[in-house]
Amino acid sequence: MLRNMMVDLRTMNEDRFKNMLKDYYTTYLNKSASTVDFQRIVEKHINKDMDWFFDQWVYGTGIPEYTFSWNNTPLKNGKHKIRFQVFQKNVDKDFKMYVPIQVNFGDKGVARIRVLIDGNKTDFDLPEMPFEPEEVKFNYLESVLCEVND
Repeated sequence: MLRNMMVDLRTMNEDRFKNMLKDYYTTYLNKSASTVDFQRIVEKHINKDMDWFFDQWVYGTGIPEYTFSWNNTPLKNGKHKIRFQVFQKNVDKDFKMYVPIQVNFGDKGVARIRVLIDGNKTDFDLPEMPFEPEEVKFNYLESVLCEVND
């Protein structure tokens, strides 16, 4: 799931994740390392406090279940507005996670976006899309441990 949060979704480049693992390996080679030590290395490379992530995914036991729906609205400028509604259950009301979404435009390509699902219900609009979506995949990399219903 850390890999999911660190991959560049435009290029699918995983250098940030690989560099983080390399840093952890070289820093603690032939030394004892704790989970807290690993968290510090993760925070250094993500550049954010990751208490929430480790509390939920390392020390916690909850596995979220997501039910999502989306709709597309064609805009006058030729673009498309995609609105999402996501319900999260089986976890604490403060549970949050970044989930990747892929919008497929058929032979015109794809758009990939990472969204924060936070709390029991999350409503959001994706940035305006250039084409009409043929399909939308929630957690398309299957990189977030969860159940998904659509």
